[in-house]
Amino acid sequence: MKQLVKLELFKIFRQKSLWVALLLVTALLTARIVISEVIIPFPAQGYQVADLQDDMEPVLEKWEGELTQEKVEKAQNVSKSIYEKYTKIWENNPEIWDDEKIDPMKELGISPEEAAEYFIVDQIAGTKRFVNDIEDNINGLNRPLKSSDENDASYKNALLEKKMIDKLDVETFTYGEGARSTITTFKAFVPIMLGITILIGLSSIFVNEGSTRMDQLIYSSRYGRGTGVKAKIVASIIYVSIVTVGLSTLSILLNIYMYGINGWDLPIQLLGIFHSEGYALSPYHLTGFSYILIHLVVMFLVALIFMAFVLIVSALSKNILVSFIISATIFSLPIVPLNIGLWKFVQQFSFINFLSVPEFTSEFHAYNLFGVPVLDPYVHYPIIVLLGVMFILAIYKTIKKKQIL
Repeated sequence: MKQLVKLELFKIFRQKSLWVALLLVTALLTARIVISEVIIPFPAQGYQVADLQDDMEPVLEKWEGELTQEKVEKAQNVSKSIYEKYTKIWENNPEIWDDEKIDPMKELGISPEEAAEYFIVDQIAGTKRFVNDIEDNINGLNRPLKSSDENDASYKNALLEKKMIDKLDVETFTYGEGARSTITTFKAFVPIMLGITILIGLSSIFVNEGSTRMDQLIYSSRYGRGTGVKAKIVASIIYVSIVTVGLSTLSILLNIYMYGINGWDLPIQLLGIFHSEGYALSPYHLTGFSYILIHLVVMFLVALIFMAFVLIVSALSKNILVSFIISATIFSLPIVPLNIGLWKFVQQFSFINFLSVPEFTSEFHAYNLFGVPVLDPYVHYPIIVLLGVMFILAIYKTIKKKQIL
């Protein structure tokens, strides 16, 4: 068995297309993290946050800690002061904008120290907006709790959500760009890269033997069907494990290199992207660190289910290209925005969506099963596991029925 697994791993990793894909995926992921800019508002837009890490420490000593109203007001005053100072400088020197030999951003621009502080006070304002969203959400829950019958589904849902939100401690501020960027990368980019590598690495694992007529020899041997299929599945699991760990580790290390190790103890509610994608309405009591661990486990689980799907498609196909196209279409098509009634349902229950682990960062949602509210993860993940078991059984059944010509 061990030798068969090694042989199957050798077959997977000897594919030239796989190595090209791995290099391309690594390059794209690295470029996304290293080259992408975290925008600082005017007048500090000439800087990237990654370039200000050395200037952050003295600033953070003044601003990190409990998020009091006094601190928020002080941050607003500092932000206004810096903004007005540099706006006046630029307005009083209009001639410098006409000299093509001079870079006005460097000539009259904000200093690195002030840019770092300007970024931090802007982050405080963003954090306060997230906290306000959470408080508004709590106030909104009081209405169904007061007006609904205790046996009503809306009452039970609101009660469960309020109990979860009451456990949150979000009145704090810490610089968390490293954790924030890592979570964003895990949600938006790593799932796509992981799906691509699974598709390219495993789409041909069964169908390739049929195209070379090796299946006739394998399936006529004593252990060709049972042990052979088991070896392919084990080798595929090892391959998915290697790719998942590799992409995840690369993502974490690059984000730490760019933005430092701060922010992992922040609540997940405060680690969304300001002005764009926030997690303020998530009711789950998780820190950035605990969330990324859960994300890794769930992403790996879903990757294994997608692996099983790719294997069954490969076992049923007679052509390598057909196998790849079918699996790639099922994986990527839900990304396309279509104005079709049931399309949102398709997107919600797609592989690409589950790989991004949206349940813990989305607003509260529960299924009412027999009058009891059950949170999404307790419904979705058992179904996903069951689906994976069905795919594995289908693989064995398909190979068992293969005819020897």
